[in-house]
Amino acid sequence: MDEHGSYRDKVMDHPTKPPNRRWFEGADLAAHGSNPVCGDDLTIQAIVEGDVIKEIAFSGRGCAISQAASILTELAKGKSLEWVAESSEEDIFTQLGLGEHRKARVSCELLGVRALKTGVSKYRGSRNARIDNGQKQA
Repeated sequence: MDEHGSYRDKVMDHPTKPPNRRWFEGADLAAHGSNPVCGDDLTIQAIVEGDVIKEIAFSGRGCAISQAASILTELAKGKSLEWVAESSEEDIFTQLGLGEHRKARVSCELLGVRALKTGVSKYRGSRNARIDNGQKQA
């Protein structure tokens, strides 16, 4: 199977049977991403223990490429927040095993990655603010 076939098969299979597509209460971090050009809409949620993503899910609507965020959730589960923060968008995309970006669809492809990175950044910022204010870390 060539690179394009592998990419297409992987991306097209996930929207029909998306693992980790759900909404859960009590998420430690959540971030929303959207692509108004094509109407993609995505929210990433995670439960964090220590510095590790213990549970992760996504919800949203849009094209098959953006909704293949389920691939990202499988990769990110068990990873540290530092891994998310320190990895570039390109590094994460490569680790997803999807090959190279399709230049015309890069906004769709990176929607989940950008939402996850934003959520981790906000979570780490709020956690640091609680520590700086003398509050107990969650």
